[in-house]
Amino acid sequence: MIELFVSFLVVLLILISSGLIFSRILIGKQNTEYNFFEIGLLGIFFYTLISLFVHFFAPLNEVVNGIIALVILLISFLNYRENFKKKLYQSTKIFLPLLIIVILMTIKYKPNEDYGFYHLPYIINLTSEKIIFGLSNLQPQFSWNSTWLNFSSTFYLPFLKIKGTQLTNSALYFFIIGLFLNKIFIEKKNENFSTFFIYALLPYLIIKFTRISEHGFDFPANSFLLLSFYYFIELFDKNFDFNKKKLVLVLIFSFFSLTIKLSTIPVLIILLFISYNLFLKRYTFKNLSKSIFFSFLFIFFWLTQQYIYSGCLTPFI
Repeated sequence: MIELFVSFLVVLLILISSGLIFSRILIGKQNTEYNFFEIGLLGIFFYTLISLFVHFFAPLNEVVNGIIALVILLISFLNYRENFKKKLYQSTKIFLPLLIIVILMTIKYKPNEDYGFYHLPYIINLTSEKIIFGLSNLQPQFSWNSTWLNFSSTFYLPFLKIKGTQLTNSALYFFIIGLFLNKIFIEKKNENFSTFFIYALLPYLIIKFTRISEHGFDFPANSFLLLSFYYFIELFDKNFDFNKKKLVLVLIFSFFSLTIKLSTIPVLIILLFISYNLFLKRYTFKNLSKSIFFSFLFIFFWLTQQYIYSGCLTPFI
């Protein structure tokens, strides 16, 4: 229990640190608009982007992952520790009870049926070797690379070992449930359609994904898809405002969900609709240049990894 508690806190600390760095890169000092849980979700994206890049040159083993984690923590501590304290203090009422609940849910964590067949062998390849050309020739399932496995592999850390890779779904569950609870009880949003969406979505997420281990990629892929839709709705609550924070989150979460599982491809409809409205209103896309750059860089790394593994950009074609 104590080991799990400490391990989970380490994972959360790394992701929050990653999110603080990335949010500052994306929107500068405006990153204060993001709450504690949004910072954590952005941290997941940024940490995955780092893992994709690093794996081209080195295995995601204990040493490499340890260096990445230490660098992230050091940069965050030296530059953003006051911001971290402020964000944590604002969400303390939700953070502590939710932390205990998620840890209790994780105690009886048992990997789903795909774990031994596909997930674990893939993670072992990621942690043992740098990127392998033609990896899909060893097993057809390796022709499809989900970025969620890259992300999970980065927590193959000293002391955590393989158990660290199994905490990522729990961390995501913590940030998503915390985000919506924060919207309801801390931010106390006005009555509008996005608020109704939260009230409808929160019970679904709690009931549907209580057994975190049973859902594999479905949970992260669907979660980021639903988050994209939620922030999309928020944009139109005020006749499509140009809130940079919301636009960035829709863009980042949409591309992320797509690379976790291709079944989320309908998310492209959201992106096309937003782009169309931005063109109509002559929006200055320069304001989103950083988030667009990182989104396409993310897709580029993912497609390159896909091509190296299988020799094609789309699996089985």
